[in-house]
Amino acid sequence: MIGANAAMSRSMSLIKRHTARSMESQSERLQRTARRVALLIGVWTLCWLPLELWMSTTRSDFSACLLANGVWIALVVGVIRQSRTTRVLFACLCGASVVAIGLSLPSEYRLNPYFCALSGIELVLKAVALLVFVQAFAKSLRGRRGMLSS
Repeated sequence: MIGANAAMSRSMSLIKRHTARSMESQSERLQRTARRVALLIGVWTLCWLPLELWMSTTRSDFSACLLANGVWIALVVGVIRQSRTTRVLFACLCGASVVAIGLSLPSEYRLNPYFCALSGIELVLKAVALLVFVQAFAKSLRGRRGMLSS
């Protein structure tokens, strides 16, 4: 009977270790995916910047484009360096961008379907980023709650 309890205890500890490892690897994969999506958004921002600057009609438009794109690039660098505050801010701004771009797509399509398609690409990238970051946050919170209850 004692041997059976010891074997059961060992198997339970192995299951707990395996579960913890698989949750850790899932969390690492999500973090890696989040960094890759953020990098894609950074590349897209740099590719889109010359067109935005070319379309700027005033100095204030030009300055606003430079500032906004500089903020996005700074956030991407922060996400790649794994700053938690930057990841939260990046996810919030992705959500705000998804709403803003989504609402402007119909009027942009009437003006220029080509630019609408480009904005649609940005919309999809930021929506995917938002989903990945929210899932990563949820996984990290679940993992912490599990560690606290153990």
